[in-house]
Amino acid sequence: MNSYQADSVVEFSGNMVDNLNRLKITSYTPILDIKHVGGVKNDIYEVEEKEADSDCVYDDTHGASVILSLTDATDERKVRRGSRWFLNPEQGKPFVILISAIFNPDSANPTGVESRIGYADDGFYGIYFQHTGDDSDGSMAIVNQTLTGTITYEQADWNIDTLDGTGASNITGNFATIQTYFFELTWNNMLRLGLVINGKYITVHEISSQTDMTVLPTSCLRTFQSISCTTDFSGTAQLIHLSTCVLSEKGYSPKGTLVGVDNVESVVNVNSLIEKPILTLRHHEFVSFKGSIKPLTIHLFSSTPVNIIYKIYKYNSPLGNPIRGLTDDSFDRVITTYDGEYAFNSTGFDATYDWTKILLYQGVLQNYERVDLDEFYRDDMKICLGGDFSGMSDYLVITCKLPYGTVTGATVSAMIDWVEYPV
Repeated sequence: MNSYQADSVVEFSGNMVDNLNRLKITSYTPILDIKHVGGVKNDIYEVEEKEADSDCVYDDTHGASVILSLTDATDERKVRRGSRWFLNPEQGKPFVILISAIFNPDSANPTGVESRIGYADDGFYGIYFQHTGDDSDGSMAIVNQTLTGTITYEQADWNIDTLDGTGASNITGNFATIQTYFFELTWNNMLRLGLVINGKYITVHEISSQTDMTVLPTSCLRTFQSISCTTDFSGTAQLIHLSTCVLSEKGYSPKGTLVGVDNVESVVNVNSLIEKPILTLRHHEFVSFKGSIKPLTIHLFSSTPVNIIYKIYKYNSPLGNPIRGLTDDSFDRVITTYDGEYAFNSTGFDATYDWTKILLYQGVLQNYERVDLDEFYRDDMKICLGGDFSGMSDYLVITCKLPYGTVTGATVSAMIDWVEYPV
């Protein structure tokens, strides 16, 4: 029997196609999988930041989970956990993030407490679900924060399903219980967000083809969970994280094999017309004492609204000379201002150095600059590392100076995100 009819039309619901109007596939490949089975910490995937009056506890009360909490907090406080991997969506490939979490458990979070889960950098530039506590159910929103602005979509303004019982699914969302939240990305200006409820993907909001701002500020971000407060409160506020999974189509090819991620920070006063090292990066903690560092993003801040010239160099260690700090055994990753100035002059501790340098990038900073170093994925731009303390090591150096004719000094901060590569 011929099942074909010339006039037949097959229609698919919107949930069955991706943002390029293609049928969704089922052969997704996990590229990141974080679970807390038996309270075991996933060191290769997770990094934590904790402040006073805060904690991050591995717990089995709500299944295998991690509880981020603030207790009797004073002033501004924050707990943040994120993946050690920077995830790089590829143009034209579906890229799905699934995060299982409990916002505001037992509806007990005090007023002023914000809980967030999503895909963003350390400054929350990216896209995430946000819950604001108010001693009851609180309020939910989707926040899209970029370098050019922040848009907050309150639950009542979600453009697909408001999950208040009156939307397309007729479902009322309960965010104080275990829910799985998804982020579907196709590329920087097209994404969908929603929840997986009873095995169904319920899209609640769609952002597509904006012309005034980029939805995602950079191609490499990380998944995260955080809870924070802006005012004092008594009691305990919590966010419970159960698992995170990132999926993509088969054939996803990350640029390099990422081993870990970290960041370093430095502050220095710029008060002369001479280039002054503001941040110097090297690394000796890799287990095999080999490998490479890949710089991802550099953040520069100035305390004064004056133009500051900054340059980013790769310094090559001279053959046969060890890398020296203030003392024989000082091999810290972050070098002090004095150490940095000494190291790149012609003479110094116990030796004469013949440094060579390559200018990688330069620009003018007015107040805030964010430099995406994605193009440094080329092999010749990796910051190669030496062997042991008596071997060689290359440095990544950021320098700043005031332009000619400027007399006002400024304090400049620099921070760089980087990842490690195996040999």
